[in-house]
Amino acid sequence: NAVFYDECHHLKCDTWNNLNMMLPNAEYSLGFSALSIDKSEIMKSDIRDLSYDASLIVGNTGRVIMHMDPSYYINKGIIAKPVVVRLKYKYKLPEGFDESNWRGLVELYISSYPRAYMFSSVVKEFSTRGRKVLVLVSEKKQAYMIGDILYKLGIDRFGISFGAGKGYVPKGIYDQEEVIYEGRDTTEVLSGISTGDLDIVIATQHTDEGVDIKGLDVVVLFSPGKSDRRLIQRVGRVLRKSKNGKYAYVVDSADKGSRVLQRHARERMKIYKDTIGVEDNQLLADVSLDDVVKFIDNE
Repeated sequence: NAVFYDECHHLKCDTWNNLNMMLPNAEYSLGFSALSIDKSEIMKSDIRDLSYDASLIVGNTGRVIMHMDPSYYINKGIIAKPVVVRLKYKYKLPEGFDESNWRGLVELYISSYPRAYMFSSVVKEFSTRGRKVLVLVSEKKQAYMIGDILYKLGIDRFGISFGAGKGYVPKGIYDQEEVIYEGRDTTEVLSGISTGDLDIVIATQHTDEGVDIKGLDVVVLFSPGKSDRRLIQRVGRVLRKSKNGKYAYVVDSADKGSRVLQRHARERMKIYKDTIGVEDNQLLADVSLDDVVKFIDNE
């Protein structure tokens, strides 16, 4: 008897652990995950040397018996070669602003209109060149802001997905100002890329893992972070081989107007290089919209 766990980093949760305890007759317990255990802990054989989270996973499935970097799959041609586009961006925060106030940083910096406009303009350029785009946000307000900008830029083949069955597509514009949205099922919106009905999906964090959107060319990380597993899961959304161009694009931002966000951007670049295996000539750091357009057109 054997039990197989996909996304086994969830084994540290009570629900998954309780399920495992209900399977006493399983002779083999195998877990699979993009990054369930930190790279520095992979070779440790004694469970007492592991961090608490890692020990819970190993306690359920046993020690790591095989680790394969994404670069292996890229070199074998199993997944697409990624290009990371880090946009040059700097936004001035109010003098004396406390950057330890994450909620305030999200409101004033991450969700600022100029930043949303920059990302939306890049999305438009990819979309008008036949690329399918997934924009990842953390809040509904951000999704609507990007959607409104896209619509006013002349892009209407997009949908918004909030999970829990709630999805939306643009219906029109009221009084030349307010974009009106029409309700759709989330599944319909997420499948819009593969069916050809949509070119762009703007989605919240429910698509970070466990969702397969076929035909994606670009993933846009509007809401940044620095978590290894979350970043790898997000990039994984776009690494499928079925796409219109040569590369899988990851659009990020330098965010140099904030010490905290700039540090996070540097840490993500390190993950792109060291963990995902993005080559130096496929890391486009601190580029403008014109630079992105030139790269796509010369692909």
